[in-house]
Amino acid sequence: MKNQYLFEVIFCLIITLCYGCSESKKNKISNKKSTPKLIVRDYLHLNNGRPAGIIRVECKDCKLSYIINNKKEEFDIKNGSIDKFFYPKKNTILATSIKSNLNQMIRIIVFDPNGNIVDNELNSFKANSLNRNEYKVSFIQKPTSIMIKTFVKN
Repeated sequence: MKNQYLFEVIFCLIITLCYGCSESKKNKISNKKSTPKLIVRDYLHLNNGRPAGIIRVECKDCKLSYIINNKKEEFDIKNGSIDKFFYPKKNTILATSIKSNLNQMIRIIVFDPNGNIVDNELNSFKANSLNRNEYKVSFIQKPTSIMIKTFVKN
């Protein structure tokens, strides 16, 4: 029984070692010109031709309001979460305020148009408390950026 177990362990180690060596040969850096590799930041998500960021709030009973590019939006959230899209300029401040109607934990997550997390926080709120935050939101649009038309309805 011990010999069978030892054989299985050694066999798995040999397979892992062989696979790791073959993968390292594939990924070696050479001096030859190669096809450029895409990085997540090379994708820019668009909605109607404008880059879209996302603000997500998870709570039971609260009110979200935010200001971006001098435009104010307000939403009531009941029993769950809400995802809202915002459209920043190159370097913009997203000002948020969350008012909790209950004693609860509230999560707020902010994504920029490139898909990077700007902020992800989980805070404890008391009933009728207000929390204000400001987030610097920017996006990278390189000449090689790949524009993805998201939110398109067929």
